[in-house]
Amino acid sequence: MRKVLVIGFILFSLVCYAQIPRLISYQGKLLLNGQPAPDSTYTVTFSLYDDPDMGTILWTETHTVTTKNGIFSVLLGETTPFPPTLDFSESYWLGITVAGSPEMRPRYRLTTSPYAFRADIANAVDWTDITSMPPGFADGVDNIGNDSLDDLSDNSIADLSDVAIPATIPPGKVLKWNGTNWYPADDIAGGGIDTIIATAGLSAGGTGTGTIVIGIAPSGVTEDRIANSAVTTPKIADNAVTTSKIADNAIT
Repeated sequence: MRKVLVIGFILFSLVCYAQIPRLISYQGKLLLNGQPAPDSTYTVTFSLYDDPDMGTILWTETHTVTTKNGIFSVLLGETTPFPPTLDFSESYWLGITVAGSPEMRPRYRLTTSPYAFRADIANAVDWTDITSMPPGFADGVDNIGNDSLDDLSDNSIADLSDVAIPATIPPGKVLKWNGTNWYPADDIAGGGIDTIIATAGLSAGGTGTGTIVIGIAPSGVTEDRIANSAVTTPKIADNAVTTSKIADNAIT
């Protein structure tokens, strides 16, 4: 009977950036009856547990590995990302199955790389031990989400870097961009009307920021404004045309 053995070496190199998958580099050597397995491809399944013998499968992934003198390398988490619940804050054990055979025993316990011991200090560092802390964090409270203009050190907006802003702004004015600098201006949404011109027969009134009224001026409808045949019988009210409105000899 052939005996399958995997001798593994784990490079625990988790990448914790949100944009990049977290990966663990694993290198192993596949042996058959104590000798390196023939150079070929093999199906290997990796599973993580929370117990060295029983426990719950927290994650599993299958790779097709290619061996050279029995040696192969894979990146765990490459095809099946580690779930968010697998935060590596406790001990885990790696189980390995080759070509559908029973899982090998014992399972491999994941260990910590030397520099990770130093990084673990950040989990328990006291707030007062942090050096070069910005003044706004000295009270241990992050106020960045609700800062106001009054929270600036000298309450001045003129000191903002690389931006020319007037140090004082008149009441009722807002800052507007003229393509080069910010300047105080009236708060008029969407612009205004500079001039209203009423042509012959019309009158207009109002302001550029309020209501504009346009109507027909008294005696605004003159003969030259009425087209030929424009006044028809339906448009003349009953008894509207009296004798005084008909010129002498106008009706023949």
